[in-house]
Amino acid sequence: MAVVRSDRRADPRSREAAGGARRPVPDRAHVRGLGTPGCRPGSVGTTGSRRADIPDLPSSPGQRPGSAHAARAAWRRHCRVRAPTDPGREPGGARRVSVVRLGRIGYINCYPVYGAIDRGVTPLAAELVTGTPSELNDLLAAGELDLSVVSAVEYARHARDYILLPDLAISCDGPVRSVALFSRRPVGQLDDRTVLLTASSRTAVDLLELLCRDVWNVRPRMAQARAEAADLDGLAHLPHEAVLVIGDAALLLAARHAYPHRYDLGEEWKRWTGLPFVFAIWAARRAADQRAARAVHHTLLAARDWGLAHLDLLAVAAARATGVGITDCRSYLAGLDYALTDRHLAGLTDFFRRLAARGLVPDGSLQFLQVA
Repeated sequence: MAVVRSDRRADPRSREAAGGARRPVPDRAHVRGLGTPGCRPGSVGTTGSRRADIPDLPSSPGQRPGSAHAARAAWRRHCRVRAPTDPGREPGGARRVSVVRLGRIGYINCYPVYGAIDRGVTPLAAELVTGTPSELNDLLAAGELDLSVVSAVEYARHARDYILLPDLAISCDGPVRSVALFSRRPVGQLDDRTVLLTASSRTAVDLLELLCRDVWNVRPRMAQARAEAADLDGLAHLPHEAVLVIGDAALLLAARHAYPHRYDLGEEWKRWTGLPFVFAIWAARRAADQRAARAVHHTLLAARDWGLAHLDLLAVAAARATGVGITDCRSYLAGLDYALTDRHLAGLTDFFRRLAARGLVPDGSLQFLQVA
């Protein structure tokens, strides 16, 4: 079952995106890189950590689970696309209006930006598509979305194709709470131990590898695993010493107190650099209609302002969607930052600089959508 979905109606129970937080990641091997035929556990990549090679595991000819191909297939299953003979007209002869496709993450950390849209408070001239960060990354890169919230590192990897939407991000200046390494032993003892990495985020994985190499001085064996909320019970039975979990699943796992050690990656970055950390940004494809992109950007900013003024209401919906207490949801949402100021940009460029120094992203500069 794939989670990427075109959202045409909000969930009448929570008034948030249909499906809320309890959404599994797409079909793929439950763990990739741990004892999988054809992979080399313990091989050393360019990152310096021992991340096992992840072979292609096709579920159907020509398709890899979790790949952009699979994400596009999921999109097409939910969005029936017609191909009129005249690309500018519908079959009946009327002018065809291009629908802007906007991605959103299905975690509660997006409620302050999309809550007003779900409730009809702020009308949106776009079609919403919900998925995990990694799925939205693939859809935007494939041109199946025009704009989306994506993992911050994706901008650095696709700067030629993307422009940033100004003053909009998901970041923290200290603890983030929803991006954490849960460990059965102190982090300094993880050298040559198995660490499972969420398949749902790329920024968090890159940040963890920087911390392992440059701060904690450990080189664990890393393998990818499904780590959404629906997967937490299964994770407990997999061989590992630590696991990186993000989003609603991280909040739920923290509440279980199943691991004696928990390392908040936002807090660790702040301790290391003194700067905020930007986990997600909103980006538009350069090929997208710039006028439409500006209109969507204006809507998102207005929706964010409404959301930040109604965190009590959003916390109730978040608690209903996740099972986390209302008070905890309220404090979690209040602790996130949805702006993209000069200070946030300093943290973002510092992160990109460190990745570029290791050859993980190309050198580049930040370019923004012109909104004036």
